[in-house]
Amino acid sequence: MSGLAFRFLHTSDWHLELPASGLVEVPDHLREALVEAPYLAAERVIETALAERVDFVVLAGDIADVRLAGPVAVAFLTSQLERLHERGIATYWVAGQVDAADRWPEMMRLPESVQRFSRAHVEEAIIQRAGESVAKLVATARDRKRSTAEWKVDASADLFTIVTGHGPVEASKLDGRGVGYWALGGRHNRQTLLAGKSTAIYCGSPQGRRFSEAGPHGCTLVEVGHENHVRTRPVATDVLRWQREELTIESTRHFGQLESLIEERLLLLAEQAADCDAIVHWQVRVVEGLAGAMARRAATELLEALRAKHGYATPMRWSAALELSPAERMPDDLYAQDSILGDFLRELRGLQLDAQRDLDLPDLVSPRRREELSELVALADPETRARVLRQATALGWELLGSSSEAGEA
Repeated sequence: MSGLAFRFLHTSDWHLELPASGLVEVPDHLREALVEAPYLAAERVIETALAERVDFVVLAGDIADVRLAGPVAVAFLTSQLERLHERGIATYWVAGQVDAADRWPEMMRLPESVQRFSRAHVEEAIIQRAGESVAKLVATARDRKRSTAEWKVDASADLFTIVTGHGPVEASKLDGRGVGYWALGGRHNRQTLLAGKSTAIYCGSPQGRRFSEAGPHGCTLVEVGHENHVRTRPVATDVLRWQREELTIESTRHFGQLESLIEERLLLLAEQAADCDAIVHWQVRVVEGLAGAMARRAATELLEALRAKHGYATPMRWSAALELSPAERMPDDLYAQDSILGDFLRELRGLQLDAQRDLDLPDLVSPRRREELSELVALADPETRARVLRQATALGWELLGSSSEAGEA
């Protein structure tokens, strides 16, 4: 197969009905930014399509639940799709979980260049460029019972085949099907399932909304060459970036170094995300020693200083939290103590060194709630077990150790 080269934009999961909501406490100057971020990011997607002069745009589902987003989202979507229409750019929109075609208000007509696909059955469209057919687009149907996509498609022997659908799918289900590009929707973080003869990408949401959606968000530019070679390029469109930053200090005695480490990381962040604001969660790992009350007070003061210095600047770098992780190990002399604390720490160290040793936590739960809570306290996940043991070490030191703050930062 060979033919005219073409390019298109793959985007999904705008979720205009959902504002960014990943903060426990929202400062006044961030409220408007959190509400507007999904709209501004979506507008950047359209501007990317126009600037790159793509031949068409694929909307891979969950663009907006208009029942929740209301008339503002309907008017916004209509105007943005009209911008594409005016430039001769077609839009192919497959339904996700929240944006079925029958939910769209009948009185609001979409541009003629927008083709919507039903989620009830598989549909196809032939895409043309300069009067010549260049690709076949297949929109998959959704399985209503399982809320997953049916990936049963027939690739074209004559045309480059693009399949778009919304929902979870494994890479093994897609490979070797003769499909050139799988335009997937349904995951808010970008993920490449296949790269090579067949390419399969979840493009992610244009805008992250919480720390579980940290890092750049945007859309994917897809270029198909004369010999159907596929090149993809992620394009960041987020206006408010969620960042998890991890730092390490040797002990709480080195706490004074932390501010300079954070400032260095903020400079790097400014280079990586110069055109968007950022909300940062700082996770500080202490290699040895414990972050007691004095260190926590110092962390609180540093957090307030960071907010005052960077949280109102342009671009904004708002520090949402500065969390001190319990140390991975403690000074050896504490384990050697002939005391209740020493006994406690030695017992915990034994549990940390022997991952197979049962913690017997379900036995501590009230018999009346044991069936309900036993699974929650089983700590079957190794990472969760290790974290809980570190936290228990820190709590034990504070409760059983000296009330003196000696040795802390």
